[in-house]
Amino acid sequence: MAECDRDIEERLTTFDTTIDVLAKSLPSAKVNRRNLCTNQPSFDLRGHLYQIFGVYLMAVPGISVLTAHTLLAEVGPDLSRFRSGAAFASWLGLCPDNDISGGKTLSVKTRPGRNRAAGALRMAVNGPL
Repeated sequence: MAECDRDIEERLTTFDTTIDVLAKSLPSAKVNRRNLCTNQPSFDLRGHLYQIFGVYLMAVPGISVLTAHTLLAEVGPDLSRFRSGAAFASWLGLCPDNDISGGKTLSVKTRPGRNRAAGALRMAVNGPL
């Protein structure tokens, strides 16, 4: 596991940083003693994610370091390719796919999909705050 953590940390250093950590310090981590995750990496993943995204995603309730890392792995550091938040939610398959015929709503289910980022966000919503 230590070798895998070193490899992940090495690859995270290759991303462009969008924020200067010296100018804007990293917010302190909220530690929930009741729900400590044993799968946390042995390096400072919070700092790398803060530098890459330019915002502190873990400030959102339910988003953990591992959820933010999953978003980085699946979507990438640049979310500007999506024209809006609605387009991003649609790409993830989180919004309903309205099936309407003749003005009558036939179905409002979400599309089936195996998007890992969507799965991570669903777990974050259902997880502890």
